[in-house]
Amino acid sequence: MHFNRVDERPGIRLKLFEGIKTRTHPVKDGQKGDSMKKFSSLATLLAVFGLFFAFGSRQARADSFTMTLTGVGGASAGPYYIYPYDFTIKAGATTYTDVALMCINFDREIYFGETWTANEFTAASLGENYEEAAYLYSKAASGATPDAVADAQWAAWYLFDPGAGDIDPADGHNITSMITSAALNYGAYANYDVYLPVAGSQIPNTDGLPQIFIGNGEPPNEPTPEPSALVLLATGLLGLASLLYYKKRGAPAHVQI
Repeated sequence: MHFNRVDERPGIRLKLFEGIKTRTHPVKDGQKGDSMKKFSSLATLLAVFGLFFAFGSRQARADSFTMTLTGVGGASAGPYYIYPYDFTIKAGATTYTDVALMCINFDREIYFGETWTANEFTAASLGENYEEAAYLYSKAASGATPDAVADAQWAAWYLFDPGAGDIDPADGHNITSMITSAALNYGAYANYDVYLPVAGSQIPNTDGLPQIFIGNGEPPNEPTPEPSALVLLATGLLGLASLLYYKKRGAPAHVQI
């Protein structure tokens, strides 16, 4: 049997339907609009917050592959080879050749034909020093003269291994001014590629640890979003979807308890 009964108490209506009782409170005039405005503001804020930080967050690459030193560009600073170092990189079933990178470790050594496993990351995910090294790499890659290339290379070595000294033996230049410039301009180089070696993976030589190399746009360099970025993206999309749903559906006239 279906029936409704209006209670004598003003403002409260009891609804009974097949023995199931719920209580509803009529919404006062203007309350619907206020509630909708508050929800819309909250959902909009949530959507913007999530999407902004998801797309604005720096991405880290975590690709693992093998790299083999195949040659150098021929330039040197004193007795030391400098940028570019040429590599063959194998990522899964794909092989990339003639990949030009810059070394950023002075106190390590590698050999022609040596192969090792490396992981690729963005400079930003590893810290400001790596972003500064990326700035120096950009100066080496665009160097108009051999001395300019040598200065940028030596500055990168000095940044990570001060024992190299602050004088480039190729031309006698003091490179501390380049270090200062790198510290002031590193922010634009957050997504450059850093290749970190895996200890003990080198073949055929197993002594020491291969050098760290840096580049920009070299394969394989597809970014893998950090988990935090994925969470923020999901939060933003959820907030946006909720906002659109309730704008289309409208707020309920009664709040049931």
